[in-house]
Amino acid sequence: MVIGSIRHYNTDGYGYTQFMNRWAEIAKWMQQSQSDNSVPFPVRHYIYDRSFDNSYISSETTAIKDMISNPASSGGVLMKWLAWVSPETRGRVMGALSNLTNHTCSFYYISSETMEDLRTRVQAHAPEGIRYSVNDVLAAYLAIVFGQAKEEAFIKKWKKPARSVVRGLSFKKLGKPKDLVVMIDINSRPRINLPDAKDYIGNMLSGSSTVFSREQVHQKPTDEILSAMALRIHQDVASVDKEFIAQVGHFNNGKPEYYMWPAWFFATRSSKMGISNQFRFEHYGVDFGAGIPTMVRTSPHAFIDNVFVMPANPAIGGYIVEFKLEPDVKANLARNEKWMSLADKYDSYLQLLKESVV
Repeated sequence: MVIGSIRHYNTDGYGYTQFMNRWAEIAKWMQQSQSDNSVPFPVRHYIYDRSFDNSYISSETTAIKDMISNPASSGGVLMKWLAWVSPETRGRVMGALSNLTNHTCSFYYISSETMEDLRTRVQAHAPEGIRYSVNDVLAAYLAIVFGQAKEEAFIKKWKKPARSVVRGLSFKKLGKPKDLVVMIDINSRPRINLPDAKDYIGNMLSGSSTVFSREQVHQKPTDEILSAMALRIHQDVASVDKEFIAQVGHFNNGKPEYYMWPAWFFATRSSKMGISNQFRFEHYGVDFGAGIPTMVRTSPHAFIDNVFVMPANPAIGGYIVEFKLEPDVKANLARNEKWMSLADKYDSYLQLLKESVV
C-alpha cells in the first residue's frame, strides 16, 4: 500500500488519474518483462508547462468572469492560509472542521437503461439542434430533488423555535433559502484545442455555474420542465470556452491559494450544489496486473453539499450517485417519490457491489 498527498494547486483529477494509470502501466510492464524481456517499455509524453495555454489570453481580456470573481475570490483568510500550509497541517485542520458537521454519505444507483430512457424523453422537448448529455439531464433532475429536500429540512429546523418567539409570522416564507447555485466541474482539456492539451497533467480545473430560482427548483420534474432546466445547464457548460479556461489557469498560477476558494464559497453558502462527473477520468483503467479495481470512490468534503456521479463497476454498468448531506436533507431525499422511482438506494457502495457483482 502506498499513501501520498499532493496539492490540488499542482494537479487536478485528470492529472492524478494519469499518474495512477501510468504507475499501473509500469507495474504491469515489470511483471511481463520478467518472463519476456522483449516487451517494450511503455513510453508516454506528459507536460507540466503552466504557460502553454497563454496564447488564448487576449490582452484586452484581463478581468476574470463572474464565475471566478464571485464564488472563487470570496475565499476567507482561513482558506488562503490552508492553501499554503503543509498537506499534513491542512489535513488535520480540515479533519477537525469536518468533525464539526454531521453530513453523511448516501449512495444511489441508476441503471444505464433507466438513465437513457429519461434522457430520450427529455430530449424530445429540446430545441432543434440541441442534444442533451446524460450530465445535462441528470444535473437538472438533481437540482430539483436536492433543492426541495434542502428547503424542507431548513423549514422544519426553524419553524418550531421561530413560532415560540413571534406568532402569526409566515415562517415558511422566512425560512426559504436563496436561489440554488449549481456548479459543475468541466473537462477543460478537449476545449483548449492545443495538440498537447491531453498530455497536460497540471491543474486545469474549471467549471460552469447555473443559478435556478426557487420557483424553478420547486416544480415537478416533468420531461418538459427538465428539458428547460437541462437547456440552461447545457448552455452554461458550453459557454466555458478556451479563453475562459486559459484565464482560470492564469489566475490560478498568479494566486496559488485560488484552488481553496471554491471550498470557502461552498462552506459558507446555504443554497448550493456542486456536481462532479467522474466519468472524465479513466478510473477503471488502473490495472496493476491483477485486474481492474473492484470499486472506485471519491472522498467528498464533509461540510459541502456535493454530488459525485461515478461510473459503476463495468460488470454492473450504470451510474453511482453519491451525496454528502445533513441527516434531515438525506431523509427528505430518500422520501422523494420521483427520485426513488429513478434511483435505487444503497447503504454503501460496497453493498451495491456485493449485490450486483459478487
